[in-house]
Amino acid sequence: MSSRNQFLLLNVLGGIAVLGSYYWGFVSYPQLRSEFWGEVPQSLKGLYTLNMFFAAAGYIAAFVYFFVRRPAERFGDLLLPHALILIPSALWLPLTVAVLQHPGTLLWWAIRVDLFAVAIGGLWVLANVWRTGAGKARVAVAGAMLFFVLQTTVLDALIWPAYFSLPTG
Repeated sequence: MSSRNQFLLLNVLGGIAVLGSYYWGFVSYPQLRSEFWGEVPQSLKGLYTLNMFFAAAGYIAAFVYFFVRRPAERFGDLLLPHALILIPSALWLPLTVAVLQHPGTLLWWAIRVDLFAVAIGGLWVLANVWRTGAGKARVAVAGAMLFFVLQTTVLDALIWPAYFSLPTG
């Protein structure tokens, strides 16, 4: 299978896994929905929610940009950063459900590592966008990816954990 097709398969299956994990979490544990936020202030929840859409659009823009602009044989270096985004993203909600049901330091640190992996993947994808080609399309896609990087590095990896305390008892 070509690296281009591997990239496509990773993103299709990874996207399904991410969306599926959110569906599973919200449908299977409706009583935990508000607890997924931890103590994130209401004033930040709107920013989170709005930015999630921009972040998703940025990720999709980068995917399309690579898929259209990259030569078919040059997708191998995109697999790891995208896997760093998709696999931990699919694991975040199941890990959060687990830590809410069975509080523990090990699970808490697993979530922290998970969130930092996504952040590193996002920064890596942004760097790949910037190194690919030139012109207005690259600048536009990099700009769109900044929303994804804001979401994953600042909101998810730094701010959310500051407001999410391990449940007691």
